[in-house]
Amino acid sequence: MTRRSDMWSAPSLFSSESSTAIAETINWVRHPSSCPRVFFRGASTAERLGTLHELASKALVHWRYPHHLAELARWTVAWAVDASGLAEDEIWRRVRVEYDRAHRKHAGMTPFHPDMSDDARAAILSEEVGEVARALTPDADTPTGHGGDLVDELVQTATMATAWLARALADQPSPAEDGNPRNYWRALRTLLLDHTRTLLDIYSGGVREYYPEISEQAADQLAAELAIWPRRESLIDIEWSIRQLAPHPPTTDPEED
Repeated sequence: MTRRSDMWSAPSLFSSESSTAIAETINWVRHPSSCPRVFFRGASTAERLGTLHELASKALVHWRYPHHLAELARWTVAWAVDASGLAEDEIWRRVRVEYDRAHRKHAGMTPFHPDMSDDARAAILSEEVGEVARALTPDADTPTGHGGDLVDELVQTATMATAWLARALADQPSPAEDGNPRNYWRALRTLLLDHTRTLLDIYSGGVREYYPEISEQAADQLAAELAIWPRRESLIDIEWSIRQLAPHPPTTDPEED
């Protein structure tokens, strides 16, 4: 895939090509079809932090599946909204401002840069998650704890996840590469998730009838959990996957690639 090396020199977030990719990625993350809604339901700080670590672990190990990074970014922003009382639009604006700051500070070498290794991206994202935890320690606001502001740390975590996600999306096969055998398993997985999502949509409303013995609250909770897993594949991804799996066999065995 051809990568342009001249896009990293622009100093302004709002005029650089990297900024455009970040903005488009934020729109992708915020679209209802990209990843599930976030449910707090009175979760404790420990539960929220545990969920953050769980999502980060999935993103670090399985970053090739962009929805892990998308879930991490969206969930972290949702926590920042809840912790700050600010509107979601304002938190995402802060994510863009934070990316601008990081882009300038590190001369463009952010997780979006194509020359950064995945090991480095993983270390950066893991560090940001750790700083969220440090902001929650009992002595965080003392010289000993030297923890940052929780909302600021959440924004920074969301920013690095979004920047890495932007790179993952940019590196996905383009429509011009239709028919490439390497696309086969990605297309298969996309349709698998889409079909599973459809089945869950159909049957999640029948939880109360299927389990008449459980309480209404438990039935609602179960239906809510079904409603957020797995994510809904976008129409563009579905159409792309159908093209890859159309009755035209790949030129080579997909497993060989």
